[in-house]
Amino acid sequence: MKKNNKRDEFKKRVMGVKSFNKWISKKHFWKLFFSSACIYVFALILGLILSKYMGIEVGKTVGVQNSVINYIDHNLKSALFVASGLVTMSLSTIYYLFLNGFFLGVTFIAVGDFHSYGVAFTSVLVHGIFEIPAIILVGGIGLYPVCIIYYLLRNKKINIKLHLRNGIFMAVISIVLFIIAAILEAYISPILISWTT
Repeated sequence: MKKNNKRDEFKKRVMGVKSFNKWISKKHFWKLFFSSACIYVFALILGLILSKYMGIEVGKTVGVQNSVINYIDHNLKSALFVASGLVTMSLSTIYYLFLNGFFLGVTFIAVGDFHSYGVAFTSVLVHGIFEIPAIILVGGIGLYPVCIIYYLLRNKKINIKLHLRNGIFMAVISIVLFIIAAILEAYISPILISWTT
C-alpha cells in the first residue's frame, strides 16, 4: 500500500509539471528573457566603459536607507516604464532597458571611484541578484509586440492564450523578485555597505 501511495504521489507531481509546461511556453519565455538580457547587459557594459566621460558625482548618498515600501514603489514604477513597450511596439521597453542598464554601469564606476569598488559591489550585489532579473523579466514582457510581429511576418500561428499566460507568469515572478530585492535593499545592503566603508 505504501509503495502504491508513493507511486500515486510521484505521478501527481509529474502530471503537475507536465500541466505547468502546457500552461506556459518555456521556449518563448527564455527567448524573451534572453533578448531582454542582451539589451540590458550591452547597455551595462557600455555604461561601465563610458562612465569616465560622464562626469557623474554620487556624493555620500550611497547606503542611505529608505523603507521597504519606498523601494517597492520605486521598483514597480520602473517596471511599468520598462513594460510600457506593450503599447509602444516595444520601443519604450528597449529605451528603458538600455537606460537602466547604462546608468547602472555608470553609477557603479562613479561609486567605485568616489568610495571604493567594495562599496560599489556591495551596494548592488545583494538586492541586484533579484532586482536585475526582475527588470529583465519585465523587459521580456515589453518585448512581446516584437515577438508577435515576428510571428505575423513568418505566417506562424499565434496562441494568444499561451502568450497571455506567459506574460502573467513573467509579471508575477518579477513582482516577487522586486519585493525580495526591496527587502534586501532596505535592511541588508546598508549593513554590508557600512562594513565596507
